[in-house]
Amino acid sequence: KGGSPRAQFAELETKIRSAVARRQSEQSLKKSEQEYRSLIENLEDVVFVASDEGIITYMSPRISRYGYDPKEVTGKDFAHFVCAEDIPEVAKYFSRIKPGVLPAPLEFRFLDRPGSPHRVRLFCRPRTEQGKPAGLQGTFSEIPLEKKDALDLKRQESFHRAFFDTADEGMAVI
Repeated sequence: KGGSPRAQFAELETKIRSAVARRQSEQSLKKSEQEYRSLIENLEDVVFVASDEGIITYMSPRISRYGYDPKEVTGKDFAHFVCAEDIPEVAKYFSRIKPGVLPAPLEFRFLDRPGSPHRVRLFCRPRTEQGKPAGLQGTFSEIPLEKKDALDLKRQESFHRAFFDTADEGMAVI
């Protein structure tokens, strides 16, 4: 190119500074992505992202504890992995997740690959892209055995209480 050597040098200096800044930015982004991936992959909880329709778009590697590979669950309906009796409750929970509304955690039974249920606690938040609702994201983790026993006992107590409270005739427990 033409021009004075000083102008050529200034232009070259600007290009070099721009290339160095871009390279530093790319390295910083790559480091951030690696840290984020490490964080997600080393959590005890399963992390997932789902569309508004409940289709799984991301599942963390921790799903392997239930016998699944993240790639095989991606693209499937979340309900496919929920115990049939719990699907209405999970669907209702998902429908309540909206920006500004953060429902309490939900406990339900998640099915592993062989079909055995595992009682888990689900936490979800709405997901947005460019300020618009874009599904939900959340985590779930298995409930410790002691907590499961207490929950089962509470459910049994509720069932028996409802049974006795609605009985037309008197009953005695011997």
